[in-house]
Amino acid sequence: MTHDLKSNEKYWDKFYQQHVIRAPSQFCVMVATEVKSDNCIVEFGCGNGRDSLYFSSMGFDVSAMDLSEEAVASCRMSAGARGLQNVEFAQGSIADKSDLTQLLNSARKKSKSGRVTGYSRFVMHSVDDAQETAFMKCISSEMQSGEKVYLEYRSKEDAKLEKTFGGHYRRFVDTDELTKKATEDGKFKLLYQITGQGMARYKSEDPFVSRVILEKK
Repeated sequence: MTHDLKSNEKYWDKFYQQHVIRAPSQFCVMVATEVKSDNCIVEFGCGNGRDSLYFSSMGFDVSAMDLSEEAVASCRMSAGARGLQNVEFAQGSIADKSDLTQLLNSARKKSKSGRVTGYSRFVMHSVDDAQETAFMKCISSEMQSGEKVYLEYRSKEDAKLEKTFGGHYRRFVDTDELTKKATEDGKFKLLYQITGQGMARYKSEDPFVSRVILEKK
């Protein structure tokens, strides 16, 4: 399927009207045990907010962004219903430098330490190569030394497996290429990388995913 940003925005608007998952992802729970409590967590592509809301409920300051206006509206409503005041949601694209810079600047201002931790789950495989490059370039210029980025996404090994949800763009990511792109300019170092199954099961689906942790040099 070809990638068209506007078509995918419409797809996700409809998707988040029809599907609600409230429990945090396994990846989110893992990350919550590692991040320093005085960092603001910045989620790039928050979807229905399941992970951002969990981080918030655990006491973290959170700034999150998603392409879907429907998703952002739903997230704000959920945060209000749960009385969570330490999480903010914004509509925007992770491939847009202006959107990303504004998100990171806002997060840094609300951070208790002035530092941020980047987080993105199941987003890298929903953008094309050019958008991934734009995202990496922006975060490498905006993040500070020692700040970390946690990524989870469908890897190239998942391409031939059956999917629970279809009808939208997917790009199965070559993790070696992604980490090379992130580290070749010397701005990030790779702290952790794993690819396999059993980490993101949903109903009958057990996808191949990669988890990557990068640290700004």
